[in-house]
Amino acid sequence: MRQKHPLNIKMPETTEDSVLIDKKLAKKMRINICKEVPNEVLSSILMHMGFTQIKKMLLVSKEYLNKIRNCYFLWKNKCEPYGLPFLRSNTEFLSIIRKNKYLKQSWKKGTDERRCCVVTNQTDITQMVSTDKYVISSSDDQTIKIFSYNGIYIRTLIGHLGGVWCFCSDGKYLISGSTDKSIRIWDSSTGWTIKVLTGHRSTVRCLKIYEKLIISGSRDSDIRVWNYEGDCLHILSGHSASVRCMDINDKFLLSGSYDGDVILWDYKNGKTIKKMARHSNRVYSVVLGKNYIASGSQDATINLSKIDGGLIAVLRSHRLVVAWLFLVYGIKEELKYEKYIITSGADGYVCKWDIMTGNLIYKISENEQITSMFVICDLLIVSTVYNVKMYDLKSGKFIRFLKKNVSGVYKVIGNDRNIIIGFSEDVTPNIEIISNIVHLNKKIKLTL
Repeated sequence: MRQKHPLNIKMPETTEDSVLIDKKLAKKMRINICKEVPNEVLSSILMHMGFTQIKKMLLVSKEYLNKIRNCYFLWKNKCEPYGLPFLRSNTEFLSIIRKNKYLKQSWKKGTDERRCCVVTNQTDITQMVSTDKYVISSSDDQTIKIFSYNGIYIRTLIGHLGGVWCFCSDGKYLISGSTDKSIRIWDSSTGWTIKVLTGHRSTVRCLKIYEKLIISGSRDSDIRVWNYEGDCLHILSGHSASVRCMDINDKFLLSGSYDGDVILWDYKNGKTIKKMARHSNRVYSVVLGKNYIASGSQDATINLSKIDGGLIAVLRSHRLVVAWLFLVYGIKEELKYEKYIITSGADGYVCKWDIMTGNLIYKISENEQITSMFVICDLLIVSTVYNVKMYDLKSGKFIRFLKKNVSGVYKVIGNDRNIIIGFSEDVTPNIEIISNIVHLNKKIKLTL
């Protein structure tokens, strides 16, 4: 169905349509649209249009060309879904949007890719993280290994006396948690241990860092808040079983536990804010948005709640544990908001839900357990036990295989320029790094 504008005007398909829209708007509003409408109002009108439609509007006249090119709020709005920085130059906005669209096209087609594969020489891969410079993997063999994006081995971090089950990095420092009950702060550039944090009574199961704070969740049911000097600032007590997962932002910490509880915390002040709707079984995944939160459980449901604790919906379509959650954002009135949630788990299903209605938009059925998923350039990357696939995030349509028929896939992670696959081949752990090497400084001939 053809999209309609709020003023009941058909979206432009040709330049002639654009000229006609100009006349209709002028007639309806009794003003010269291009000359008299403030940028904020014009941007609100144009935000409902796609890039191709906007380009046709640019061709109406030089007056329109200059007005739209300098419509700052429009380009700010168009850039935010890409996670782009707050730029002051509209020329930069247009350039980056073009480059990001080209990057997405390149990923879909598999062009401009460079692949390298490294053997980690670890017994397995328990966690992977990518930074600006490095790809890092941890193992049950007590080691953490660092590689470049070219697949070059950099160094091994040795110090834990048990398997390393979780870690995170801010680029300069790496924070790791282990079955030895300790947390270590490492200097990423030297591999030296800076601090060893002790206090947990069991395995450190999950870690988060925000600014200069470290938050650790343990099988001892406690969450601890630390600074980089090694001081334990707060102990967050409220769970009665292992803390399995956490998410964090500048204000709140959200935790999920094997006791079925989901708790929202003021982690900076060490206070419980609210216990959210609980599950009837273990919680394996949580995600924290600005306005909404969600939790996935072994009871095969997803609880979707407002940040104030009000339960909106219990999403039911999975049959087994829901282990992966991902929020997809939209833009409304120049504000970023949670629009969809992607869920997946052990039953092999990937579901996309509308957060506002709780309706299921699409359901992808795999024939095997899903081991991880993430989103890159509006593309959904899904790893199963033996394969890694790419889907269109909007429609759920299959695009291509990234890895096929391996012995096992541990996890897939990445960023806009790299997809990193941790997998085993003949029981040997490997990391394959797929880098998009498109030269973004060249002139890109691409239609908006």
